[in-house]
Amino acid sequence: SVPSQFEIAFVGFMIAATWIDYIADHLVSLLDFIGIILHIPGTIMGLTVLAWGNSMGDLSANMTMARKGLANMAMTACFAGPVFNILVGLGLGFSGLSSKTGNEEATV
Repeated sequence: SVPSQFEIAFVGFMIAATWIDYIADHLVSLLDFIGIILHIPGTIMGLTVLAWGNSMGDLSANMTMARKGLANMAMTACFAGPVFNILVGLGLGFSGLSSKTGNEEATV
């Protein structure tokens, strides 16, 4: 039988996600190694180099939107993306911590 378009798209998506995960994992390992060689603490690496690398995808998407005349959308995305990540990331993380420990409060 011939695979449907959905099956082909799903397999393509899974392969692309696997490659992205593989390359990102190795890139972070390489940056960690460079930090060790240059005696840069992990916290400094995380706050600078790795954070900048994490923001490059957002930068390219926002620049593309602005160049296509969607400057309002690009400016909104500059603020909405990080706010969403903080709210959802912390919300899910603390919800998981609360459900595992039974405590409704946690010291940060």
